[in-house]
Amino acid sequence: GMSVCASCGSGQVAGGAGLTLCSKCAAGYFSSAPGQSTCMACGIGTYASSTGLQGCRWCSPGTYSEVMGPSRCSSCNIGSFSSGAGLSTCSSCGAGTFAQGTGQMNCDTCSAGSFASGTGVTTCYACNAGTFAAGFGSLSCSLCGAGFFSSNSGISSCAQCSSGSFSSESGVSSCFSCEMGTYTSSQGQWVCSGCSPGSYGVGTGLSACFKCGMGSFTSGTGLSACKTCASGLYASSPGSSACWQCGPGTFKNGNGMSACIMCSPGSFARGTGNSACSNCNTGSFASSTGQSSCSEC
Repeated sequence: GMSVCASCGSGQVAGGAGLTLCSKCAAGYFSSAPGQSTCMACGIGTYASSTGLQGCRWCSPGTYSEVMGPSRCSSCNIGSFSSGAGLSTCSSCGAGTFAQGTGQMNCDTCSAGSFASGTGVTTCYACNAGTFAAGFGSLSCSLCGAGFFSSNSGISSCAQCSSGSFSSESGVSSCFSCEMGTYTSSQGQWVCSGCSPGSYGVGTGLSACFKCGMGSFTSGTGLSACKTCASGLYASSPGSSACWQCGPGTFKNGNGMSACIMCSPGSFARGTGNSACSNCNTGSFASSTGQSSCSEC
């Protein structure tokens, strides 16, 4: 017979007197030294996956253990992560980041054109039309400024309104065409300009106005049509803002003329703005064209 009892080895215990065999520590428990009567439970953040172990292992990154004596660690849920070993809990992904799968060691950053305003999210959200997110990890989207727009979702930058269009407000998904009599000659405008005197704008969405033709004019701004010069008036060049009166010895007897006509010999026109010449009276004459008076015989 034996004169002394043998000690149980590490990872084993003898739980009572008179035993002939040692028992292995169960999974989740350990015995670090020989001769132990009880196994110790693995602490929080550690685990023992099999029986008869001398020590516990740390939970790896992406996992955690919040109870005593676990045989395995739990994976971090979606929207959370654990970046270190031996952790008892996972952390929620911060705003601007996300985690789609379980067991993540870190969170992914929202790409440009998307955002995450809250914590612990599993996906980022695309910016709506009229908004944008220029950088990575955005907490929110910004409105497109006046003169800019975004027609699609998930945009990282807004586009300029094209010439002939405008947007006066922020956060629009499309620009508006300039109305008749107005224009924008460059991109990114928040207001259209009125056509200047001597020009007009027919139709919408113009990038430039048209000059009034000879014999016509516009005296104000923002007009969609030119007026013809009245009888006795003329406009000799395109883009006129007013009509001029025919001078002495000349006349104009129709609308929309670009030049006045000289009175023929035997006739005259006093003053300005004449629509017709008068014949010389009996006993007087005008021997050449363009006379403002007749001479007596």
